[in-house]
Amino acid sequence: DFDCLEQATPVEIDDPLRIRLYGCSIVSNIDGLHCLYNPKPDIFIWNPATRKCRHLPDAPADFNRPFGFGGTSLCGFGYDAVNDDYKVMRIRTDDHGLAGSKVIVYGLKTHSWKRLKNIPYQFQHFGVWGMFMGGALHWITIKSGGCPSILAVDLGVENQREIPLPRLQTKNVNQ
Repeated sequence: DFDCLEQATPVEIDDPLRIRLYGCSIVSNIDGLHCLYNPKPDIFIWNPATRKCRHLPDAPADFNRPFGFGGTSLCGFGYDAVNDDYKVMRIRTDDHGLAGSKVIVYGLKTHSWKRLKNIPYQFQHFGVWGMFMGGALHWITIKSGGCPSILAVDLGVENQREIPLPRLQTKNVNQ
């Protein structure tokens, strides 16, 4: 309700939470929960309504480089309706990318990371943060030597699929 924003008063974030969240970027927000990232690399899930914040455990060592540092590194946050859980997903392609991309997912319920099946190909991406829609995280990508497509990773069944981009319809100016 945008009308109520005019009467809203900002609430200052108390220490030590303010210090923990300083310099963070927003990965995404779902149902009032915010997934935040800082370049250390730390990831947090924060609920501003309750003022509670969970610092995610360290990811496996091969994921502990900041996003955009050597190779492809992606992150997304969404809700898994199948298991009633909020999840953070990270995808990492090493500098050479010959073995494809590694995928891990963090579940808020288990408070732990889990490896998923690798994405079997190398790709370029447009944007680091995944877009959550329809139970899956989505990134616009281009396979090596291929056409642009959408990489979708379903948070419920934890599988990935490639969605072709729609073809552009052009009008013939002579008609």
